[in-house]
Amino acid sequence: MQDATLDQEPSLGRTLIRVAWIAILFGVVLEGLVLLIAAEFGSLKSFKPFLADFGYKTSWAVIVCVGLAVGAAAAQQRELMMGLLGLLAAPLAFYAARAVHKGMLQAFDLAVDNPGFNPFVVATLKGLEYGVLGAAVATLHKRWQGSALEYTVVGLAVGLIFGSLIVAIIARSAPKPIAHPALVGRAVNELLFPVGCALVLYAADVLGKRLSR
Repeated sequence: MQDATLDQEPSLGRTLIRVAWIAILFGVVLEGLVLLIAAEFGSLKSFKPFLADFGYKTSWAVIVCVGLAVGAAAAQQRELMMGLLGLLAAPLAFYAARAVHKGMLQAFDLAVDNPGFNPFVVATLKGLEYGVLGAAVATLHKRWQGSALEYTVVGLAVGLIFGSLIVAIIARSAPKPIAHPALVGRAVNELLFPVGCALVLYAADVLGKRLSR
């Protein structure tokens, strides 16, 4: 009898592909939300910066969510594996996404600004953030088979704690005051990314169950 968990999916490869595609869709939705914020504040001058930002978001989301999905596939010690892989995948995704973002800015002939903050500090915080998220999601899934709402609440709690700290560090370290729309967009990113990643794992699990029937 098949247990309804990610670790018993017919193919880990298919699960990871589902996670990757859903993560990309989440990146599209989130970048669309940032565009709406920019349009509302009247700061939407060109789509090029947002295309570069989209490259950042999708590469970040895919690497982190796939990393957590690999941990979710562990038959034993799932909480430990998801926490460990979140701890490792988030800094890797942070540096990879920054490289993609910088490359796309250069390709569009856009200036690469000095962010001011120490990348190692932010990468470390993100590692801790997604380590906590991975362990929390694994515990929720294993013990209570959580609903989408419960996954959302877990993601929001993690995003509020770590996201607030990361945004404060970025704002304090900036060489000049960050424009209000950009700061709001950054806060939205930091808050919603953990929520999105938790829901990506939930959606991939649900989709996998339906396809296996």
